[in-house]
Amino acid sequence: LEEWGKIEEVTCILVAPADAPNLRETWAVIDEGDLFRLLDAFALGVDASPAMFWVDEDGVIVHRDVSVRPKHAEQADRITHSFACDGTIPDDAVCERWPEAGAPPPSIDFDLFDVEDAPVALSSGQARFILRSVYTPASTHLFPFHHDLIELAVAYPEVEFVWVLSTTSRQSRTDLWTYAQRSGLSTTRPDIYDMPLEVFLDTPTVAELEAWRISGIQQTLPRWSVWLDVDDRLAERWLFPRDTAMMILDRSGIVVLPPTQYPRLFDTPSSTWVRNPAGFAELYALLDEAIAP
Repeated sequence: LEEWGKIEEVTCILVAPADAPNLRETWAVIDEGDLFRLLDAFALGVDASPAMFWVDEDGVIVHRDVSVRPKHAEQADRITHSFACDGTIPDDAVCERWPEAGAPPPSIDFDLFDVEDAPVALSSGQARFILRSVYTPASTHLFPFHHDLIELAVAYPEVEFVWVLSTTSRQSRTDLWTYAQRSGLSTTRPDIYDMPLEVFLDTPTVAELEAWRISGIQQTLPRWSVWLDVDDRLAERWLFPRDTAMMILDRSGIVVLPPTQYPRLFDTPSSTWVRNPAGFAELYALLDEAIAP
């Protein structure tokens, strides 16, 4: 970010808390209050931060990344320098497209897999409720809602309820380690990156964590299917908000609800997330629409 701020051909704008460190000399900083209006305008929800947008001279968004993760750093760096040089985005940059209600979701050029490593077909002739979360159903973030998730599957047996679980490929971890060595992350985060590549790749916690999360979903939500989204490719292509988000497809595979934050509210007095009654009423109406003849 510091390096991008020194590129004369682009204007870097950071929408962040007022105490955002180290960038004010080279970046224009907008206070945090505008952040929530911006995220709301793009229907991302307040938990979508951080998000990045590349905007041309006419104010048109030419590229976006709303699910920023450390593994995106190298691509974002290539995009920024290419954009500053001639206003173009590299041809091999991941293209994200927002699924529009009333239309089929954007096509994908990769496979999704179930827990048995069998490919999953996006068109099944069955309505689908698709949920993606960085948490497990039994975590403190989602535990207040796991009864809702169970009851939804009971109330709509004709709908396939799908939990999309992020997994990480060996190649993705190799790319992340390589970038960490070149960019200095191995110095700032030695506990994670300052080790030989073979040790980094063979750390058992990644595979163990994925197996533990799959087991937790299957035990807590036995009526739900689990899809494995390798390297978050589906989440990135379809612009799933981070944290916990859902979408609904009807029996023909048409989008009824684009990826949207899960209907919950933060209760300040108790410092906990609580059920959003109005959001759930709308959710049931959308599921009724998805299964309508």
